[in-house]
Amino acid sequence: MATKGKMTVKQSAVKTAGAKKAVPKKTIKSRAKTGSVTIAKQISDVIRLIPDAAMVIDPQGKVMAWNPAMEKLTGVRARDIIGKGDYEYSLPFYGERRPVLADIALNEAGDIRKKYRSITPWGNTLVAEARVTNLPHGPATVYGSATLLKSSRGKILGVMELVCEVRK
Repeated sequence: MATKGKMTVKQSAVKTAGAKKAVPKKTIKSRAKTGSVTIAKQISDVIRLIPDAAMVIDPQGKVMAWNPAMEKLTGVRARDIIGKGDYEYSLPFYGERRPVLADIALNEAGDIRKKYRSITPWGNTLVAEARVTNLPHGPATVYGSATLLKSSRGKILGVMELVCEVRK
């Protein structure tokens, strides 16, 4: 294979039809940036299929995914909340910006634990019961579960929280 100059460590070789082709640094950086977009899209595609209300927040606390069942429960459309941070996802439940169960799974936010009736670890998932006051149809008791989403290398990609309203 003929190359112009020396390849840097940042460049990689890719097998294409039996030949190796150098990938420039610019392409590698571009793929790294779009990699997180691809992961967010894949996560969003998967949680759309979950029948329970579900959301995914990234490690920085921004909403990555919000499924149709969550839209129905909260009255908030996915397109209006995806990408938002600063505890925006807590407003439909509590009427205030505050950590939720997903944040406890991410950060072990200690003081917020008191706002839940119970929090029980179940494997690598936290399960909790809470009273929410700001749903469109009025106050309700909900059960939630929050699970960290990790890459195959153990990197935290985000946390998924499922919410189920208890009807009595």
